[in-house]
Amino acid sequence: MDAETDAVAFVCRWQSATMANLTYSHPRNYGKDSRHCRVCKTTRGLIRKYHLNMCRRCFRERATDIGFVKYR
Repeated sequence: MDAETDAVAFVCRWQSATMANLTYSHPRNYGKDSRHCRVCKTTRGLIRKYHLNMCRRCFRERATDIGFVKYR
């Protein structure tokens, strides 16, 4: 029983160590995952126009500081 338990524990430790090495190891050169918000580093809701590269939430907080004016 001890040898079997030790073998299972070894496999579990090996798998978790292997997965830790593989996390975010694939190169991100193109696509949504290659771009992120320059403020909060999220990849969702990104505004790329005029090379802002900010998510829509951070843009709303900082739009007046940047110089955008709301007319409506």
